Amino acid sequence: IRSIYNKIIKFIVKIKKRFSYLYLRELMTSYIDKFFSEPGNMIIKGLVIGDSKSFTLDFASDLRINGTSHLFAISGAHVNIITYFLIKVFARSKYQDKIVSSLLIIYLFLTNFLPSVLRAVIMYLLHILNKKYQLHFKTLDLLAIAFILMIIINPFYFLNLSFQLSFIVTAIIILLASLIKDKSSLIQTVIISTAAVIATLPI
Repeated sequence: IRSIYNKIIKFIVKIKKRFSYLYLRELMTSYIDKFFSEPGNMIIKGLVIGDSKSFTLDFASDLRINGTSHLFAISGAHVNIITYFLIKVFARSKYQDKIVSSLLIIYLFLTNFLPSVLRAVIMYLLHILNKKYQLHFKTLDLLAIAFILMIIINPFYFLNLSFQLSFIVTAIIILLASLIKDKSSLIQTVIISTAAVIATLPI
């Protein structure tokens, strides 16, 4: 194949150089590949930036067989964990909100604007604005605003499975939170998980 390419391609001329946000993602994948070998590099890329394209056919097949492929689907829960960690780290900084927001936006670029990640980041930014300017929006209002913004950004998000599941599950959690706040953590988890499964079953 290389010999064929050598016969077809005589020379390459670089006509322009410009920065792309995808370069950040490439830097991250290159860094992981440099310090980790297979299958460790594939697992880390899948868990950290949601990159499953580098999975070998055997590895992807094994994930499907043992039912763990969902662990490599970056969701809003990943962003919530990262946000919680960052808030704790920068708890004493007066620029906490700005630092956390900036790092989440960078993470958004690293994950290539996955719908579930974009939804979580937009909601966090809206939460910060809501608190700073005392807009008195409820969490469900922020979810609705995030929905509208994402549809404006890309109307085809509406057909994306990750987008649908992210908003449905988040809406269920928000609606049930006030109703079961007096229950134990175990009962809350069971109720929310059951409701989420029932609501997303048709999808």
